Amino acid sequence: MINQQEELQVIFLKWFKHHGVRSMSQIRQSITNLCNSYAFEGNGLYLIFFPLVRKGFIEFIGNDMYQIAPALVIHDQKAEISAGINLNVEQIDQLTKRIEKLETDQFGVIRFRSTLKDTQIICGQINCPFSNSNIDHILSNFPKLSDVISKFDLSYSHSLDYFQKFPDHSWHYNSEKITSGIFRKDLKSRVFYYSDGANVYCIPDSITNPDGRYIAEAHYALIQGIEYFSYDHEKKELTVKNITIPILIDRILTIPSYHLPVGIVNLKYETIYKNISPSAIIQINRIFETEIKKNHE
Repeated sequence: MINQQEELQVIFLKWFKHHGVRSMSQIRQSITNLCNSYAFEGNGLYLIFFPLVRKGFIEFIGNDMYQIAPALVIHDQKAEISAGINLNVEQIDQLTKRIEKLETDQFGVIRFRSTLKDTQIICGQINCPFSNSNIDHILSNFPKLSDVISKFDLSYSHSLDYFQKFPDHSWHYNSEKITSGIFRKDLKSRVFYYSDGANVYCIPDSITNPDGRYIAEAHYALIQGIEYFSYDHEKKELTVKNITIPILIDRILTIPSYHLPVGIVNLKYETIYKNISPSAIIQINRIFETEIKKNHE
């Protein structure tokens, strides 16, 4: 049984698929209307829209614009289960003719049992890109957090008047003169800064880089020595607590569990990613420059 938040995500995804490409201003207005219609009191942008981006259904295409992500079939070789994401009507029709038993969830993800070879053949027949659930090679192409931060523009305004508190992301006046973290000059400003204690950087505008603040947030947790990752070696589950990791990394961590009905577990200030291999953890350690605590090893 889905909750109201998931129900609104499903409704919004159907609306988005109908329109195809939308600007952030159009998205904000539609989210506001949707939340008002259903008396949803949470922040719709972060509870309805961005989870769909993080799950891989919608993608950023630059200049404050978003579109439905391209169709993809992901195969997990160990489970011998494939998952089709964002398949169009024609592809679904062709797949239905080739596979006897299909399971479709509320977001339109289609799961079916198939060998690696058969899945690759099917992808050719329905003209859909194929991927396996191994994410090691993808993560290996990501730079370290500190390398990304070093490319942020240095700021000369040093506007550290309000700071963002984690894990609830609330804003507070900087009466204690905190010198590291995420800041803004006032509560109406859409310009954000990141200070690592030595330098103050301009966080890239979300119009060009929606991941800027999340990269800064993760780096801040790194220099503060906050343990926000843990890994259950036996269950192959990665847990992230108290911070919001970058969207692109989130999307990649979703790939290994698309074949599972509940591959990602979202709790308050905590997310659990299933079917994450130890070799993927090595790459996460490199990217986030940390040493993830392992449980039940």
